[in-house]
Amino acid sequence: MPIFEFQCVKCGHIQEFLLKNQNDTVELKCEKCGGEELTRVLSQVSYSVTTSSGQKASMTSKNCGGNSCTTMSFPGPS
Repeated sequence: MPIFEFQCVKCGHIQEFLLKNQNDTVELKCEKCGGEELTRVLSQVSYSVTTSSGQKASMTSKNCGGNSCTTMSFPGPS
């Protein structure tokens, strides 16, 4: 069962819930304030990309028209 992250609308606390799927009808409640209005947030991910020679990819975060976006440059021939 996947873990989903939700943020409480009332206090902003983010917590994880173990659900069967994203449409699971389990009653969600904030563990900090007891608020019952929670919105799903995208979980942060971490990864590393390297070549066989150990070169790492470079990553740049930019502001893209009101939203943030990330671009990656992979090592090797362009």
